[in-house]
Amino acid sequence: MTLCILRRIWGFRYEVFAVTDTLETPKIVPGLEMHVVRPSREELENVWRERLNEALRQYRIAKLDASTALIQYRQGEMPTPDGNFAFRKAAEAENRAFAEYTRLLSIFNDLVLEGKLPDSGSLTGIS
Repeated sequence: MTLCILRRIWGFRYEVFAVTDTLETPKIVPGLEMHVVRPSREELENVWRERLNEALRQYRIAKLDASTALIQYRQGEMPTPDGNFAFRKAAEAENRAFAEYTRLLSIFNDLVLEGKLPDSGSLTGIS
């Protein structure tokens, strides 16, 4: 009996890491092609739910940072131009975090409500 040992590469992509004929030390096999393991719908939902929750957490942090920067700038705790620059950067970070959260929310809704599988560009944010 031949056993293949898989190593997780990214998401649900795996490569064959080693092969063995027994339960002894496996032989490393470099250069074998990658294999795609098809996850169940429930597994996909769980993965995307985790990503969505992390994006929401990042958005909340960015929103708090932007609010703090605005308060500090208005109270004169950060003088111009540094205070203005810090606030603008915090607001930009908040906008990016919100955009990522809404992107993942859309993917998650499509998956859960319509059963639409995310495309490969969804993993990196490239459409």
